[in-house]
Amino acid sequence: EALRNAAQHSGASEIRLVLRVMPNEIQFEIIDNGIGLPAEDSGTRRLGNGLANMRKRIEGIGGKFQITNRSGTGTAVLFVIPRERAEASQGIASNVHDELTNR
Repeated sequence: EALRNAAQHSGASEIRLVLRVMPNEIQFEIIDNGIGLPAEDSGTRRLGNGLANMRKRIEGIGGKFQITNRSGTGTAVLFVIPRERAEASQGIASNVHDELTNR
């Protein structure tokens, strides 16, 4: 969702994906050099449905979601997921993949 938003709405010439694997968490950041978000979307007053849904999903697994709006110079969206939750999800995804490929 965040990548699609950056590609469709930012007018960016560059979108960077940054993955940081830390001892207790995994951070995934999407940074663009586009026009930034309208003021009402970057604060707590109002988030578009896509942004609000991303926040809800990340916080639902104990993670953090942060938007940094650099009006006129881009936007950064940061997802921070507890390492144990990410590894548990990876195990589930791996089991589903194995089950599907062994049919």
